[in-house]
Amino acid sequence: MITALVTEVVEQLRPEVFSSYLALLPEREQLKIRRFVNWRDAHLSLFGKLLLIRGLMQREYCEDTIRHLDQTCYRRPYLKGGPDFNISHAGRFVVCMLADEKVGVDVEHIQPIELEDFRSQWTDKEWKDILGSGDPLYKFYRYWTRKEAVIKADGRGMHLPLHTLDVSTSPVVIGNNTWFLSEVDLDKSYCCSVATQTKSEVLIDKQFYDFYQYASALTYGV
Repeated sequence: MITALVTEVVEQLRPEVFSSYLALLPEREQLKIRRFVNWRDAHLSLFGKLLLIRGLMQREYCEDTIRHLDQTCYRRPYLKGGPDFNISHAGRFVVCMLADEKVGVDVEHIQPIELEDFRSQWTDKEWKDILGSGDPLYKFYRYWTRKEAVIKADGRGMHLPLHTLDVSTSPVVIGNNTWFLSEVDLDKSYCCSVATQTKSEVLIDKQFYDFYQYASALTYGV
């Protein structure tokens, strides 16, 4: 099962609620979140981990599982003894993917940009597709989120040069790994792409959570 957990950051939590949520995380994660100067950045990071906790609860992992967060040599987060996961956020949306296989996700807020500034990141085929599209900006973000999802699923991140990946079709093959691409529908002004090791268009279970509504109820077993 591949699960997409989604939430939105719409306003600042009350300090006591923020602190209660933060206490659910390992000390190292708490420190990282407290370093953010902007409250929205802190909330986006926190809500991503809260989605992860929700996903673990659904899969009936013990409450200590979140305490086993670690990183690979490429700084990709993973859970010792838990499912694979990947988190992304942009604008007001936060998405956390959980799967029993490697998974990557990227979400981007569609905003005007100078497309030519990113020409070096595309294959000739991708660049032709973008410029020839009826909506070049949307096509840019669709392909961009695909690339990001693939390199995050692979685990090497930006150590994989983006211009070497052709995401104009699915699947994408990198070495011995094959990545299937799919989308999560969030909002017409956002793109969200997912990379998985199995074809997942009909397997993704999308769930939305409102952490403002659950402000005093996020405990294991609730």
